[in-house]
Amino acid sequence: MRISVLSTKGGVGKSTIALLLSKYFSQNGVKTLLIDRDPLGWASNLAKIKGKGLLASIVDKEEDKQTYFKEVKTKDGGDFYILKLYGDGARLYVDLDIIKRDEKLYKKLREKYQEILRNRFQAFIVDNPSMVQWNEDEVQYELRIFRENFPDEKIFRLYISDSSEISIESTLKYIKEIEQNPHKIGQYLGIVINLVPPFPEDLDKAMRLANKFEGIKVIIPFIESLFMLNDINVEIPEQVKYLGKEILKLNNKV
Repeated sequence: MRISVLSTKGGVGKSTIALLLSKYFSQNGVKTLLIDRDPLGWASNLAKIKGKGLLASIVDKEEDKQTYFKEVKTKDGGDFYILKLYGDGARLYVDLDIIKRDEKLYKKLREKYQEILRNRFQAFIVDNPSMVQWNEDEVQYELRIFRENFPDEKIFRLYISDSSEISIESTLKYIKEIEQNPHKIGQYLGIVINLVPPFPEDLDKAMRLANKFEGIKVIIPFIESLFMLNDINVEIPEQVKYLGKEILKLNNKV
């Protein structure tokens, strides 16, 4: 299965949820690869991948896999793998343009990405930039290579929002844009409303807002250890465990 984690803005915990799901799946015997497709590379940075992403390494003709691919070791049996695909800021768009015009470099990117994909992973979690659209180059180049290797892999989309009404409305609009597009691949999974103030009235309001969405609905209160996460060994909250369990159940049904 492949889960694409999406949001309309930064700072809502998108990368944190992607990391925690990777850890949860791995704890439950599912070999997991987190594909960091966000130019900010926050997830990769937390995993202490300091080198260039795969794309930038190919463009610069540097091919040390250790600079962009790593097994993340944890203290609680949640070891997973992470690929820093982009993560090099604004140069992403220059690099994509170079790859687009240079068939040899594209073939090298394809070869190196395929080499990683052959590691018999059972789950792929994709951390995306905010407001990414299905037809943008940063999506299509990666997805094309992925689908060549896994044409029948189940693909899901999970959306993350904070609990402000402005964020909820923008997320609803974003979901509509993505999910009603006839060219989309895969299916809608659900919504995580994150960083909810831990007071009964705020949690109740978040639950009411969640009812605007279909699919899996998860409310995560503000948890200090997850805010500006800086240690992958943090305990997985029960809400994320529930989310992971529901995803695994759905994956077995589809």
